[in-house]
Amino acid sequence: MAFSTDEERIATVSIAINYVATATEGEIVCHTTLDRRNRRLATMRSEVRSDDGRLLATAIGSFTIFPRRDT
Repeated sequence: MAFSTDEERIATVSIAINYVATATEGEIVCHTTLDRRNRRLATMRSEVRSDDGRLLATAIGSFTIFPRRDT
């Protein structure tokens, strides 16, 4: 399921980030999962890992979804 469409806009309601470790070199990768989405609200969680697989940070957020208004 897509997080949003071209006809929708989103705004962050809340987000909590937990920093676990520091990366000083190399690549980092963020993997995000859409846990739940309905017509008005979505929740997502993310993990950020270094290229050697070490967990660097986690996050969970909730987002409101509303129709796009053309200006």
